[in-house]
Amino acid sequence: MYKFKLYIVGQTPQSDNVIKEVTEFLQNSCKDEHLLEIVDILLNPSQALDDGVFVSPTLVRMEPQPERRVIGSFKASDKLSEMLFG
Repeated sequence: MYKFKLYIVGQTPQSDNVIKEVTEFLQNSCKDEHLLEIVDILLNPSQALDDGVFVSPTLVRMEPQPERRVIGSFKASDKLSEMLFG
């Protein structure tokens, strides 16, 4: 089971677009074998700080280890797949 956290800042059109892109990517890449937690940094700044996230948007693969992070654009699915799944 893959576990991810997506860090965004606020409920903006940009954040909505990032959530849509990441959700579609994970549905195509992991099928039903993933969990995605969305963390709004404005609402939960301490969680972002505890997790060492200082930039948004950031997608973190929490499990399986090792942890992997992707920061910024999520449009290039081939590159995103390579960064998350090696």
